[in-house]
Amino acid sequence: MTRRLIVLESDQHGGHKLGLLNPATTLIDEDEEGNLVEWQPQLTAFQQYVWTLQSKAIESIKRLAGNDPVIILSAGDATHGNKHPQQLVSTRLSDQVIIAVNNAKPWYDAGLNLEAVRIVKGTAAHNLTEGATEILLTEQLRALYPGVDTKCLYHSLLVIEDTFGIDYAHHGAGPGIRDWTRENVLRLYLRDLIIKEVKSFRVPPQIVARGHYHTYRHVIEEDTINGQRMEFHALLLPSMCGLGEHSRQVTRSADHVTNGVIVLELHDDKLSRIIPMINTVDIRTKEYIGGNHQRNLHG
Repeated sequence: MTRRLIVLESDQHGGHKLGLLNPATTLIDEDEEGNLVEWQPQLTAFQQYVWTLQSKAIESIKRLAGNDPVIILSAGDATHGNKHPQQLVSTRLSDQVIIAVNNAKPWYDAGLNLEAVRIVKGTAAHNLTEGATEILLTEQLRALYPGVDTKCLYHSLLVIEDTFGIDYAHHGAGPGIRDWTRENVLRLYLRDLIIKEVKSFRVPPQIVARGHYHTYRHVIEEDTINGQRMEFHALLLPSMCGLGEHSRQVTRSADHVTNGVIVLELHDDKLSRIIPMINTVDIRTKEYIGGNHQRNLHG
């Protein structure tokens, strides 16, 4: 029996003060006499939180994988860019690439049997357009780890052993804005993709994964393809960053944020389970005046 793990991650926003930051990252500045001086950015409280999440996920995946091959699909926005410059770790854009490289290193250094790493080009506002920072990140990782198949792309259909398909990109359907209709948009997006593939006489991919929205959603559709009943999954991927000034605006003051990675476990090129290694936190500032500091439906 062959077994593989596929790790889906997205939206690290390296360079933002709420984005992923490896504490070992070293940047270069100059002192008062023009000497080159190394310095390490101090992690914010939220950066420490997401760094701990990634570190725990890597350790869990290492134990889970053993010697089995692992594929990492990173779905874009590895850097924050300069369109929304508030809350940057450094105003020097090359520092964002250095931060992104250091964020990726633990995956390569963990002792995993890395079969392939794919880095998706994200939003132009975050990668200097045309995927520039993700291309630079990929080239740095290829130089550091020449034995690992690492590539950068916009949108891919990855087919494993001519059987299991994963369609992954940065942009796609959103999570919706109402709790009682929250999965409708993603479900219709998946159904539309299935129909288009079938009309073109192709087997639809079993997994459709998208980033960009910094939240986790999972919907399942069933259909009969070539006389066989199949399941199809659409995944919106969680981020590895918090909500900054711009994010709070576009999410209409979201009250929770979900961070982490998603793991697909395949046996004989069939999906055996989806493992969310995630954590959701309430990001509202809690204040209590009087009372006993308890507020729930049953208290």
